Amino acid sequence: MKLVLLMQFAPLAQLPKASAVLIFVLGLVGALGPLLSILVQGLGASPTFILGAIALVMGAAILFSSTPRHTLVFPHEETHCHTPIQVLFLLFLVGLGAGLEINLLMALVPHTLTTQLKSIRAEFIASGILLVSALTAVPVGELTIKFGVSRAMMLGLGAIAGLMGLTLLNLNPIFTVGLILAFGIAFGLIFISQIPYALAMVPRTQAGLGTGLYFGGMGAATASASMLMKQPEGMTLTAGVLWSAIAFLVAALCLFLSKPIQFR
Repeated sequence: MKLVLLMQFAPLAQLPKASAVLIFVLGLVGALGPLLSILVQGLGASPTFILGAIALVMGAAILFSSTPRHTLVFPHEETHCHTPIQVLFLLFLVGLGAGLEINLLMALVPHTLTTQLKSIRAEFIASGILLVSALTAVPVGELTIKFGVSRAMMLGLGAIAGLMGLTLLNLNPIFTVGLILAFGIAFGLIFISQIPYALAMVPRTQAGLGTGLYFGGMGAATASASMLMKQPEGMTLTAGVLWSAIAFLVAALCLFLSKPIQFR
């Protein structure tokens, strides 16, 4: 929701830069997850709770002090804009496709790559993907502005689908490290582009609706991926690659159809 508020004070075309900063922070925190988990277990419950409370208060204070004290008033005619139901449906499907690819990536790929990098656990491979997305966030944000959010999302989704196909091969460790780097960049392309894309699809006064539908699609994808993983036979990598390709085709088609009807 921070970017939904930010759109009132910055041009939509520059939102990928702001999104890149958020992805840098979130990716860095996610990459440090395994180390933070070890630290928390060593500290115990009480010190962890106190540190969490201090961090929460500091975050609230920073947010309050940095929040603009004025609100941009939209033109009167924009309040009467109506978003076609087809646009809302496309938004949901793009979120569904992107979410399914991301869930399959993080659930299957790290465990698969441990067979090539035997000394590294799956959670550290996942952390490596997130770390790469964080470290490349700023240049990827610039690339997103140059290409446009729809093309950047399509590129990221296509890259993940293709790279997951490569994991079916018996790769050497050097090529495996290259795959981790490529997965991180593709991951960043999707996450930097997603909110600017959702905001471009609806009028400013319906920003919450647009982002809500997109992330609703991602939530549905998370639930669907969880159901697939819990099947008695489980989810094989081959099946995951197939589902990822289907998700890419659906999302790419919706991205292509939505380009002519973007509001901004």
